[in-house]
Amino acid sequence: MKIRSGFVSNSSSSSFTCDICKKTVVLYDGEGSEDYLTCEEGHEVCACHVKNKATAKQMREALGKYANENYEGEELTNELKEIEGYDSDELSDYFYESFGGDLPSVDCPLCQFKTLTDDDLVDYLLMSLNTTKKEALKDATTRFKNYDEFCAALKTFKKQSKNKPTV
Repeated sequence: MKIRSGFVSNSSSSSFTCDICKKTVVLYDGEGSEDYLTCEEGHEVCACHVKNKATAKQMREALGKYANENYEGEELTNELKEIEGYDSDELSDYFYESFGGDLPSVDCPLCQFKTLTDDDLVDYLLMSLNTTKKEALKDATTRFKNYDEFCAALKTFKKQSKNKPTV
């Protein structure tokens, strides 16, 4: 039996995987949590992916929705009046406080359709090509002798697409 002496601490940890870049980190006791955000819809994103902050109009709309979901009657009326009376700094402070440090959907690059997860992109491409993963795998194994050849073709394609002019 192992006996511990002195100070023993139970630290809590949580893992975080960004839905956009797939970076995974383990956070201990909330350290670094400001760099990793979860939006109202459950998307987990690194803070570096959040480029555009909400406009005043978007903040008022989101807060109105938030108030409607969390208040009733006179309390709701008072809350909505208070939101309308805020200047831009007060509005911004209240907005981010209301979401408890989480990322409001109006700031989430996935909710705002500014980017896609890899899984969503694969599903979209399969839908666009009217095929399945099984059919795509069959096509790949027919076209390439082995996985190394397949990876080399992908690498060449990526290199060529980087040099392709954009419209």
